[in-house]
Amino acid sequence: MEAVIYCNKASARLKVAGIEVLDRLVVCAHRAGCSPVTLVSEDPLPHLRRTQALGIKFSITDKSPDSEAPCLLMSTNMVAQPGDLKRLVEQGGRLTT
Repeated sequence: MEAVIYCNKASARLKVAGIEVLDRLVVCAHRAGCSPVTLVSEDPLPHLRRTQALGIKFSITDKSPDSEAPCLLMSTNMVAQPGDLKRLVEQGGRLTT
């Protein structure tokens, strides 16, 4: 399943335990089995050190992807764990606030 991460300029650069939220979300989506990972942002993004060190492929676009297939949608205003996202994907669930 594809993961689409909407990047907010301010929250994408926030750090949790020294790692940007965006970098954490990309790695988390990958570990949950999502592929491809698409980042949606009109602003420059931080360097994704963990993502690149792990060789995780991702693409960047400034517009929402046009797809009717199920996908995991996230935003950089959240932090998640791989196990939680994996269960979410497997059960076809959704996270809400």
